[in-house]
Amino acid sequence: MTSPRVPSVLILLGGMVLAVALAPILILPVREQLHVNCHYGTMGEGAGSWMCADGIGYLMPGAGILVGSILALLLALLVVLLSARVAPRDAATTARILAPAPVLWVGLVTGSTALRSDPLPPQSSWPALWWETIGIAVMISAAGAVLLALATTSGAASRSGAGRGSGLGGRRALPVVGAAIGAVLLVAGGLLQPGLMHAAAASGALIAVAWIVRLFPHAEQPGLRTA
Repeated sequence: MTSPRVPSVLILLGGMVLAVALAPILILPVREQLHVNCHYGTMGEGAGSWMCADGIGYLMPGAGILVGSILALLLALLVVLLSARVAPRDAATTARILAPAPVLWVGLVTGSTALRSDPLPPQSSWPALWWETIGIAVMISAAGAVLLALATTSGAASRSGAGRGSGLGGRRALPVVGAAIGAVLLVAGGLLQPGLMHAAAASGALIAVAWIVRLFPHAEQPGLRTA
């Protein structure tokens, strides 16, 4: 019997590679916009300008942000690899639940910026700085990931209903519409804040795994076992 396990593993591994490849983009918003490891000069020659650490000082903050995406993908990968003993739909459920996690992790980790109290330029505040730099993009991408995850659930329900003869055309269209809106929002958040692209890629990989099960409807039946 054809199994969704192999394509799911490949998608998750590809998501990890892509997330790591996009991770360097994090440095720009972390340093230049969130001003991590920086302080604003208020006196002397440095007054009115930002003084920041060198590039190596951003390895740990960048790794801390990236780890959320990698852990979510690794957890989904573990469940997929163990799906020989459980229904593949359990792996899909895990992927759906984890889908918004990479994006939300970025918001959570960078949210510490909003708690800072050191000096800023006039008319600025740390909470507003975080919201404008990361917060809006995180909310947009996270909403997209949630919509995409819900679309996979609705898709499975619509397919089951169709099998019983109770499916309606409008109901079947809901997953497609939700997926389209969700995809636009997920990508839009990454475009609005490029530092979020690695997390959007990880969320996309998780959602793709959930959708893979739709291509293997018989593999979802828990009573079936491969020989």
